[in-house]
Amino acid sequence: MATAECRKVMSNLPWFRTCLAAVIVAAGFASRVAGEDRGASIQTLGARPELPDGHQAPLCIVLPGGPGRMPQATGALRALGNDLAKRGWIVVVPVSPDGASFFGAAAKQVLQVMDKMAEDPKVRPGKVLLAGLSNGGIAALQVASMAPDRVSGVIAVPGVLHPAVRLSGLKHLPVYIRIGADDYLKWGETYAPMVRQLKNVGARLDAKLLQGIGHGVPIEWDEIDRWIERELGALAPAKTMHTEIALPSTAARPRVWTSRKGSKVTARLSKIEGNQVVLLRANKKPLRILRTDLSPEDDAYLTSLIKTAEELPGKAITRGDRH
Repeated sequence: MATAECRKVMSNLPWFRTCLAAVIVAAGFASRVAGEDRGASIQTLGARPELPDGHQAPLCIVLPGGPGRMPQATGALRALGNDLAKRGWIVVVPVSPDGASFFGAAAKQVLQVMDKMAEDPKVRPGKVLLAGLSNGGIAALQVASMAPDRVSGVIAVPGVLHPAVRLSGLKHLPVYIRIGADDYLKWGETYAPMVRQLKNVGARLDAKLLQGIGHGVPIEWDEIDRWIERELGALAPAKTMHTEIALPSTAARPRVWTSRKGSKVTARLSKIEGNQVVLLRANKKPLRILRTDLSPEDDAYLTSLIKTAEELPGKAITRGDRH
């Protein structure tokens, strides 16, 4: 029996579904979201950190690979979801009700999950991190392009651009992509043109083509943690460690800072903490700004400072608990 046929038969066995459900509920939680487009409810698996009363955490939706059925959703939870929950995220993984991946017309179902999870009192209001494996990476990029005002960033390991992606929606959005050069789906061949497209549209791209790696790219948590701290900052969980950059002396000089809306302020850079910048104006009053609210020129300047700090000997980057 072919592998695909075997999986189909196994997934239809009642005891097999029950065992899978038991594993997931033990790891986190399970729920259902009413589906409007495909006439079926969307089961979601997930995991969440232990939160004190009155505390909230940001949401991350992890999109499974392949057809998005229970085995793929289980794999996505194990590969990404559980570790993200340990880092303070509330994680949900939707399960496809009909074996169709969550891209194309099905991408709307992810927005429905987002709407439903916004009703959870433990979910912190605001933007959602999207992450995905394989077809889930494709879906994460498409969903983000459809609703960029609702998304803080995208992790696609791996992922490529679907024809339905609205490239303009990815402008200024933090995007983390890893693709294997030896991917049997030939995704490595699409890497260079995809990177050009994303850079041309202004995405905040962190992309690598991994030599000697196939379709199953490794999850490098050190790199992902640094990316989350650098790009998401205040949008990341409050429990996570934050990064404070030790600035070179040249950064102490006052300069004109410009927002994306065109407003200007003359101030000196006090410190960089993740995706937040603290400026000191002439009156010595601090001004805290998200990097995503600054002009592309100012953001490029900050990126160059961070790169310089990382190359300095000694402890150029210090870490501490965010309270």
